[in-house]
Amino acid sequence: MAKLISEDKDFPSSIELIPLSIKSLHLASEDKPQEWQTISLNFKSGQFNFSLPNVESSLICRSPNDEIKTLVDFLEKLLNHQQNKVIFEPHEPNFDFSFDRTPDDGIFVHAWLDATNSTTNFYSGDALGIRFHTSNKLLAQFIDDLKGEFKI
Repeated sequence: MAKLISEDKDFPSSIELIPLSIKSLHLASEDKPQEWQTISLNFKSGQFNFSLPNVESSLICRSPNDEIKTLVDFLEKLLNHQQNKVIFEPHEPNFDFSFDRTPDDGIFVHAWLDATNSTTNFYSGDALGIRFHTSNKLLAQFIDDLKGEFKI
């Protein structure tokens, strides 16, 4: 599992992405099939946990545009100080993440879940979210975990 955790040990927060099955979608208008991967997405903030209720509705495109690789590339640029902010929202807008470099060289994380889209496939823009501060070391571990879990 790929989990990004906060620096706070007393009231830890985290976001976790777990890869599940990959499905191919053949469209008559395209030569190659699209590949979509279902994921489990979990948020934790202190004693509170929230997970997507229906993992089939949480999809990440893996081909022709690998959204996990895009996320990894963005995070590596943040880690290497090539950019100070990353915003990531997949094509199926069930969730989004933003990462901001802080003056103390840490990273402030915002993670939002559109529960309406996740359960009804209707994009509402309403969201449940968490935010926390993490370190470069913890971000580097998350990147490595994403690469391993999602085979990048």
